[in-house]
Amino acid sequence: MTVSAGLYSTCALLSNETVKCWGYNMYGQLGDATETNSLTPVTVQGLNDAVSISAQAGYHACAVLADGQAQCWGSNYGGDFGNGSDDDSSSIKTVQGLSTLTAISTGANYTCAVQTDGTVFCWGETPAGTGGSTTPALVPLQDVVSIQTGTNDVCALRADGTVHCWGNNVSGQIGDGTSADALSPEASPTEVVGLRGAVAIAVGQGQACAVLADRTVVCWGDNTHGELGIGTVNSDGPPYGSATPLAVPGLTDVQALTLAGDYACALLSQGTVVCWGDNQYGTLGNGTTTDAPSPAMVPGLTDVVAISAGTEHACALERDGSIWCWGLNTEDELGHAATGELCNQLPCSTTPVAVTW
Repeated sequence: MTVSAGLYSTCALLSNETVKCWGYNMYGQLGDATETNSLTPVTVQGLNDAVSISAQAGYHACAVLADGQAQCWGSNYGGDFGNGSDDDSSSIKTVQGLSTLTAISTGANYTCAVQTDGTVFCWGETPAGTGGSTTPALVPLQDVVSIQTGTNDVCALRADGTVHCWGNNVSGQIGDGTSADALSPEASPTEVVGLRGAVAIAVGQGQACAVLADRTVVCWGDNTHGELGIGTVNSDGPPYGSATPLAVPGLTDVQALTLAGDYACALLSQGTVVCWGDNQYGTLGNGTTTDAPSPAMVPGLTDVVAISAGTEHACALERDGSIWCWGLNTEDELGHAATGELCNQLPCSTTPVAVTW
């Protein structure tokens, strides 16, 4: 099992290779052939052999199938499905021309995927450098092992442990030491300066991070809310962060990392979770709505095996198969009935609540 939190909705890949989603469904992103919101998880119709999923950053979701193909559903603004159309769909649609995929990642209005030969394709309203298209377009990169999309940026991890990023660079989130092309980004895949030995990557709204081989973390980009985890904020800029990677002090034994919006969460080896950055809707899960520029423990989680950050909510999968979510709950994206708690006048939960199956 795994979980993927998106923009007001959440999806989970089950052990039987089916997918269930819950929350906001205006564009059919729950995949149940309706456009009706759901508090409880509903099954994505016709999807029976998924091996990985992504619902992050936007109003669409995608899955890689056991045979290497991919299927997407929900909003198709700009061609997010890669099937040559821009029509939304509450039922699954197959990505054209790709049949050896190993990973997929959904951005705000675009999607990127990696093939077994290490090549990368992107489609939809893609960030600069990928050439927007309603069908998959080849990105000039090789030997890629994983891909992560954010709101307007993409980063790719290569087999040699280097990271290449492209897209909007207003906060230095490409990691090339500059903040060039802030208004009209022209950046193509560029190696992140001084970064070697990366084993995992994550991308948010204006920042990115990498887990290194020693299980420490470095981050770069925007730090307006402390999302770099370095103990300080940069709200009086520009610059508003760092255009090169900075180590997150005191963070070790990281097994997984997830970013979205202006915050980040890390899964530690002992099964606990820490989060940092923007907390206006309780996305840090620590019982407050106060931003945290350093990693803070999420209480009550002790046996977590997977995590996912959505734009304003986050979720964790525990070893027993239970899923716990926290943050904004305006569209039932937490999969839990309203608790009566408000964050900045909106329904939320500042601590983890169990998804109701």
